[in-house]
Amino acid sequence: MANATIRFDKGVKESATIIAEKLGLTFNATMNILAKKFVQDRGFTFEFKLPANDIFEMTPAEIEKACVDAVIQKEDVPISPYTTILDPDSDKIIKVYSDGRREVVLE
Repeated sequence: MANATIRFDKGVKESATIIAEKLGLTFNATMNILAKKFVQDRGFTFEFKLPANDIFEMTPAEIEKACVDAVIQKEDVPISPYTTILDPDSDKIIKVYSDGRREVVLE
């Protein structure tokens, strides 16, 4: 094993030690695990990048890609078989179905 000296910002080592101990690890074991994972992954295991561009700074190709990605990642949303409207003539709430049927919800 090699020895290393690492300088941390004030309070970071203490906070990390408390969390490590709650996980049943020593601080040194935690740092060793992080270093091994860094080597294994050839970099950070979390995103380490600048925030996404503001839409006004994006190129048209970047906007197109963001839109395509959003469509791919969207969750399926159930589609209602009807639309609820307020009938202006009767002031009643009505369900209007795609096949043309109308149903009064509240009298």
